[in-house]
Amino acid sequence: MADENVPQGDTAADTGSAEATAGTEEKAEVVEQPAAEAADEKSGKEGAAAATDTDGKPEEGEAGEVEKPDGEAAEPAPEDYSKLEYPDGLFADDTGKESFVAFATDSKLTAEQSQAAMQYAKQQQQASVDAAESMKADWTDQSKADAEFGGEKFAENIARATRTMDKLATPEFTELLNVSGLSNHPDMIRFTLKVADIIEDDSLHQGGSPTGSASQEPLTRRMFPSMQMKEKV
Repeated sequence: MADENVPQGDTAADTGSAEATAGTEEKAEVVEQPAAEAADEKSGKEGAAAATDTDGKPEEGEAGEVEKPDGEAAEPAPEDYSKLEYPDGLFADDTGKESFVAFATDSKLTAEQSQAAMQYAKQQQQASVDAAESMKADWTDQSKADAEFGGEKFAENIARATRTMDKLATPEFTELLNVSGLSNHPDMIRFTLKVADIIEDDSLHQGGSPTGSASQEPLTRRMFPSMQMKEKV
């Protein structure tokens, strides 16, 4: 009888051990489940906070500046024109320089582009000056070779024309002719010599050099007939 109870005792022990093991595993599952739920809850809160930061307002950069949304370019810093070198003679005064800087700013030109633009303008300005000087030289050559007053008599005729201009022209008008180069133009010299002929002819008829308004009247009538007042009847 004692032998029959031994197996039964072993069976009971085995049964108790199995129940204890099952109980331990069940407790482990109960402990692990709250930890997993806490992790999921924390992850959900962090995701919601990130979504709020992204959707609610733009993120701020390190310097505190609000970053531009994707696809929108940031505004460039103002261009520095303080080191521009202005070509000599391109601008008459500081007002011209200030006007150019305003133009460069409105056109969003860089300092390098602005400098290149001024260099190009200076080249075009110099080209215009060279063309004007070349034209004056051509007029002089044409006058010297003119069949009417050029050739061997050129110097003598220029002297006559100069004396005539000294008598009739104001200093301002003489300066205008010289600066523009028109004093070298063949037609200008031809016109002045014709005026000289009128003066000399009038002097002969008046019996001497013209002096006073009475002696000047025939000259003015012949030079500007359309500008004379009609005599009263």
